[in-house]
Amino acid sequence: MYGPNHPELAFALGGLAELLASQGKHRDALPAFERALLIAETVLAPDHPDVGLILEREAVTLKNLGRAGDAAAAQARADAIRAKHVPKRD
Repeated sequence: MYGPNHPELAFALGGLAELLASQGKHRDALPAFERALLIAETVLAPDHPDVGLILEREAVTLKNLGRAGDAAAAQARADAIRAKHVPKRD
């Protein structure tokens, strides 16, 4: 049985948040993104690529809620995580 901080729960919450956001229910999606993010940061790592994906999707929801500053901050953090994990090209 999975506990309240299991990575699978973060994955499921992220999926729920995506579904809600795709239906235009951004206010309902945001708490699911936030919980998924908290779990992922705790059990994976704050700079894990999955955390970056959640942040990216959360940024879109924040933008749709009119929270441009918060959206930009989330996107900037997602970009930094991606840059850390993407191999540099020569």
